[in-house]
Parts: sequence; structure tokens; C-alpha cells
Amino acid sequence: LLSPPPTSNFVFFLLFMSVQSTSHTEATTPTIKVVRYSIIAARDSIATVLMLKEEERRLQEGVTGNQRRAVGTTTRTSAQPLAASV
Repeated sequence: LLSPPPTSNFVFFLLFMSVQSTSHTEATTPTIKVVRYSIIAARDSIATVLMLKEEERRLQEGVTGNQRRAVGTTTRTSAQPLAASV
């Protein structure tokens, strides 16, 4: 996965604020409802992508950290560092 551009947090903030502002007004016409729900869906998908990238980064750091810790200890099996990171 590519690292998110620096503007992604700003776009996320704008989407969040637009959802906040539209939720206070009563959405009567179907067009407003469609736009509002598409904004909510876009916001949720961006949040999910950012969460997955953060999780992937933490998993990669955890694996390399465990490999570094396991070097020099001959008694530790490969299953123990993995269990510790879960």
C-alpha cells in the first residue's frame, strides 16, 4: 500500500465537517440525502483505509522488532515472539 499523501487528513477533516453540518439540517429532498450518505460512505472508507495502513505498519514494526529481539537467544522458538505480538 502506498503511504497516504499529507492532504488525506485535511480531506478527511473536510468530509467530517460537511457531514456534521448536514446532519443538523433536515434532509428533505432525495438529492441531499444521496449526497449526504455518499459523503458518509466516503468518510468511512477513508477512515478504514487509514486504519488498515496504520495496522499494517504496526504489524511490520512488530515483526522486525521480534526478529531483532530473537537474535542472540537460542532457547526462544519462533512461535513465542509471534504469540507475544498478538
